[in-house]
Amino acid sequence: MPFEIQILTNSDIDLILDLQKETYSFDLLENSECFLNKINIFPAGCFGAFLSKKLIGYIFFHPWKIDVQVPLNNHEYLLPENTDCIYIHDIAINAKQRNQKMGYALFDEAIKYGNSHNFKNYALTAVQKSETYWERWGYMKQYGATYGESSSTYMICKGLPVWR
Repeated sequence: MPFEIQILTNSDIDLILDLQKETYSFDLLENSECFLNKINIFPAGCFGAFLSKKLIGYIFFHPWKIDVQVPLNNHEYLLPENTDCIYIHDIAINAKQRNQKMGYALFDEAIKYGNSHNFKNYALTAVQKSETYWERWGYMKQYGATYGESSSTYMICKGLPVWR
């Protein structure tokens, strides 16, 4: 049975938190208020992949300013004015479901939104040694950063992300 991509809402918060715990180290976990803030400030950028009503993957993205890292575990941030990129704040895939193109399907939602709203740049903070994965999408390392207690890398893709 194939997975189904759906918009995430506030009622999905427990499923989101459970999947987050499965996929991220403890220092990268965000609380429920953070996810609710993401859903409320930009509902068009919150998608989940479901299999038999179980959340097995998600993505959170929104318009943002290039070269500005989105804060981790902060439920008070707002979208800035004059945004110039799509920021991929969070993408998580259940370990048992990897290699099924789910990440591609979820990321495609961000690309479709960016294309339809004329965004030319995409940005993210790569964590848990995921830089190589994002480089395959055309992202380039900009600088080292810290998210939680982990080292991370701020990355930018200029132009449309394309899997290589």
